[in-house]
Amino acid sequence: MSQTKVQLIKDAATSEDSIIHDGDTNTKIRFPAADTISAETGGSERLRVDSSGRVGIGKTPSSTLDIETSSNSNGFNLNCIGTPANYFFNVRDDNVSKFYIDSSGRVGIGTSSPSSFDSSADDLVINGSGNTGITINSGATTSTSEGNLVFAEGNGSGGSADEWRGAIQYKHGDDYMRFYTNNAERMRINSAGKLFVNCTDTFSGLTNGKMYVETANGVPGLVLKHTNDNDGNTIEMQHQRAGANSGAYSGFQMSFRNNAGTQVGTITSSVNATAYNTSSDYRLKENVNPITNGITKVKNLIPKRFNFIADPSKKVIDGFIAHEVATVVPEAVTGEKDEMRSDSEIAVQQLDTSKLIPVLTAALKEAIAKIETLETKVAALEAA
Repeated sequence: MSQTKVQLIKDAATSEDSIIHDGDTNTKIRFPAADTISAETGGSERLRVDSSGRVGIGKTPSSTLDIETSSNSNGFNLNCIGTPANYFFNVRDDNVSKFYIDSSGRVGIGTSSPSSFDSSADDLVINGSGNTGITINSGATTSTSEGNLVFAEGNGSGGSADEWRGAIQYKHGDDYMRFYTNNAERMRINSAGKLFVNCTDTFSGLTNGKMYVETANGVPGLVLKHTNDNDGNTIEMQHQRAGANSGAYSGFQMSFRNNAGTQVGTITSSVNATAYNTSSDYRLKENVNPITNGITKVKNLIPKRFNFIADPSKKVIDGFIAHEVATVVPEAVTGEKDEMRSDSEIAVQQLDTSKLIPVLTAALKEAIAKIETLETKVAALEAA
């Protein structure tokens, strides 16, 4: 039976004691200093425990455990065979958990029970007793630096579509934040605090807004709903100018623009009233002529009494039928008779009754002129 032999030697140059193995002299246990021990393989030191109990693997320790690897080498691997009873990894400060990985792989920072939080979001839990948060520092301010929080699906093997289903991205240099869904940008907030939905910049001629929403193909840009039958406003607007300067000022609550960006209507408020305004400046008009057939048009208008089908009270009101008005004052009507949006949805024909005012005014003036003529004739007959 062969015997394994070890030797205790003293290095002549350093006076250090070493324990070496016969036939493998470059593998040894060394005592390089007082209360210090090291282990060597292949002629190089691999591990050292110093006089303070600090352990260094691949280096001289400067903390309780120091590990250093060479290029292209793995640094640390902790493998638990089977399922641990409570936790896989636990870092404590004065017996209080600071970093914790439980037996299911959930990570807790500041908590040793990440599983006690919502099960749909307990893979990583950061727990604090006061202000708590996460900081992402991209380390540069150039336009190419980004801070990203990315939401992927599957294992990302489907390419960028799976790797980048959703994201919150901060673009340094330009200082704006972008929000992605379904692998596409949907919203951004720029460095001035302006919000862009389905667009990335201000609109031509409209650069002073704080929120921009772009839509197309008949899709509404904004939909608001009051969800019950309690009394309440769906929209409330306040203008600090409305009623200012002892009530002399009015404020523009809303402005309406055409495709060139030109204002064509407004809603304004004063200290005690609201006005609905449309463009009527003479500088916008041409071919201006008086209405000469006002009475004829009024005679062709057919006022009706009716109730709306959707009104459960069946309250009867005065009004007009849109397509009947269209034959007399077509500019007062929007839409076509019997038009459909789909097989099950009608395209409602609409009426702007304010467009009837010029016709009614012309008819009244014609009637006044006839009355005045008759009055003149009656006066002449009475004087004869």
